Amino acid sequence: MMSCLLISGCNLSEKHATQQILKKMIGSTVVLPEKVTCIQGGYSFPMPETLRTTPKLIVFVDSTECSKCRIDKLVHYSGMFTLSKETNAFTISILISTPKLEYNEIYEHLLYSEIQYPIYLDDNNAFRRLNPSIPDESMFHTVTVNDNNEIVLVGDPVYNDRIMEMFNRVFEIYR
Repeated sequence: MMSCLLISGCNLSEKHATQQILKKMIGSTVVLPEKVTCIQGGYSFPMPETLRTTPKLIVFVDSTECSKCRIDKLVHYSGMFTLSKETNAFTISILISTPKLEYNEIYEHLLYSEIQYPIYLDDNNAFRRLNPSIPDESMFHTVTVNDNNEIVLVGDPVYNDRIMEMFNRVFEIYR
């Protein structure tokens, strides 16, 4: 599997620091939490076990981010879900770590939103604890993993065309 990195808009010391972080991330294994709630199309259910063993794009929304603000931006991933269905080469896991006090509000917001693809809620920040190789900075919170859950690409293909090109090259193997 190929590993890809994209660093732009940084000065030399920032680039070096980012390269060191990416070196630690690429190849590390991502662990999905056991207890998360999946919300899709107005229904909620546990995360399917099959999701754990397939190549995937993981979008992690940390509890420090404004969850409702980020949820409203999730509509931008509809094209990725379409690509996922068309190619059958990968799945998408959008995982939101919700503070306990906000869980019910976010759960209701998602339940009645127009988002028709699965969103996973992690109400005890298990993803963060299980994946220490993923830094706190949100720019590192979107990763692509292979079928062994090893990180092969860091960056969000929805918001970066160069990452999308690399993402497509990664999944040519699975088509």
